[in-house]
Amino acid sequence: MYGPGYAMPFLRAKTASPIASLPLLAALIPAEHNVTSIDENVEPIDFARCARADIVGVTGMIVQRTRVIAIIDHLKPLGVLVVSGGRRRVDADDGRGEHRRRLCRHRVPMRHPCVKPKTRELRKGGSMLDEVRAIQCAGLEVWSGMILGFDNDHPDIFDAHRFITEARIINPLINMLVAIHGTPPHARLKTEGRLDPSDEHTDGTNVIPLQMSREELQQGALSP
Repeated sequence: MYGPGYAMPFLRAKTASPIASLPLLAALIPAEHNVTSIDENVEPIDFARCARADIVGVTGMIVQRTRVIAIIDHLKPLGVLVVSGGRRRVDADDGRGEHRRRLCRHRVPMRHPCVKPKTRELRKGGSMLDEVRAIQCAGLEVWSGMILGFDNDHPDIFDAHRFITEARIINPLINMLVAIHGTPPHARLKTEGRLDPSDEHTDGTNVIPLQMSREELQQGALSP
């Protein structure tokens, strides 16, 4: 077994990838306010401390939506003002408490689809594989993030797995495309009848792909 998580005892660290947005948000708040950041990757939530706050902000990624709602429901009886934001927003009229407010409404467009990395030519004439290896030769590690399931993605898009192996990327992150509520892609897919309205997606995404089945997308994204 390998991975950053297994190195934590040696590094005396509590998380491999701390959420950088929390200290950044704290730094942007005027100095006359006291800010306490809590990341459950590092420590449990001190709800007693939260109850003494003027405002408690809660945020998370889509995959953490169930936990985000559970935290808000735990805060509700404490009588503290709660705001929620991020990619998974919680609306004030969703029946979860009158103190909840919508912090922001993101409109995040779909990213450009994956292309076959080995054949993609970059500005200086080299392939993406060449560029990755040049970075590695300079003594730097390369991590990658890929999203699969765009409208022009065919089953051969799963060649990305071979690219990861050839490029010797030590920490790849492969996700299936998810349409975020409140964005134009979400509205478009809903109109086209290609959106799973359930909150828990057994196939790992709420998007019904155009060029393959949801089962093909799931199996291809999870296959080594």
